[in-house]
Amino acid sequence: MTWQALLGISCITYVLSQLLQRTFLKEKTTDPIAFAIVFQLAVGVIIGVYAQIKGFAIPETYTSYVPNLILTGVLYASGNFFLYKSLKNTPISEFTIVFSTSTFWTILGAVILLGEHFSLQHAIGTTLIMISLLIVFKSSQAIRFRNGHINGLIAAFLYGVAFVNDAYLLKSI
Repeated sequence: MTWQALLGISCITYVLSQLLQRTFLKEKTTDPIAFAIVFQLAVGVIIGVYAQIKGFAIPETYTSYVPNLILTGVLYASGNFFLYKSLKNTPISEFTIVFSTSTFWTILGAVILLGEHFSLQHAIGTTLIMISLLIVFKSSQAIRFRNGHINGLIAAFLYGVAFVNDAYLLKSI
């Protein structure tokens, strides 16, 4: 399968998962913590089954990376908790704008923690993205910065840091 097809599948499933999560979290009685736990367990089971089928095991030479693997789980679990709290209290259109700042956190983390090159062209692109987010957020009369937005920013930060940790693991291993 080509990378374009995989990218398309990823985009479609991401959008569907966000809409489905928002639908489930719309009910007042839905608990974001319970939802995060169930989601993490479901993903763990799916990945575990796939790993068993493929015969995956962490080689002994990589045991020094176990703290990073644990950190990945903690960051994504915490990120999911704040993501679900934000989705529960924020319209999906506003959540998407706030959560898109995860790209900024990923870039910042990659430059600081991984020593990635950051050129003037990257700085201009990042600045334009941030300005566009501010324009969209400020131009809408209906959008007011609320607690759900703060939860979305925290989730974006945690996902950004988790992605940087994933990149470190991939680069190292």
